[in-house]
Amino acid sequence: MVIPRFHFRLDKEGWPIYDRPEVVRAYLESIAHKGDLEASFQPWRKEKSLQQLRYIHGVIFALCAEASGYTREEVKGLLKSQFLTEYVTSPDGKKKLSYVRSLADLTMAEMSQFIDDCIILAAKHWSCVIPEPEEVIV
Repeated sequence: MVIPRFHFRLDKEGWPIYDRPEVVRAYLESIAHKGDLEASFQPWRKEKSLQQLRYIHGVIFALCAEASGYTREEVKGLLKSQFLTEYVTSPDGKKKLSYVRSLADLTMAEMSQFIDDCIILAAKHWSCVIPEPEEVIV
């Protein structure tokens, strides 16, 4: 079951003000027939922007591919492997396992850091100058 997320702020009295109250109301009405409802709250996790995704795919990966001789997909894999690899310990505690995070799982801040890291690596390893987002049309 997919559970939607709704963004809101609190007013001066502590009541929620939703960005799209009509969507929240429609969702609640669609599940109200199931009986009692449950809610949980956490700080808002600002997702990466479409502009960041267009910039990373259309500019950074493309220019790095040209400069390095790798394909865009290879560049994407190399950069993700370099900067988005995390380690976990196996349940039995005997092995340290690595995995590469997906771009889909990054927050806006994490994507910004990944972009900065990619730009620095591109300059150091491939002598590739990546223009600022404002300097390109993607």
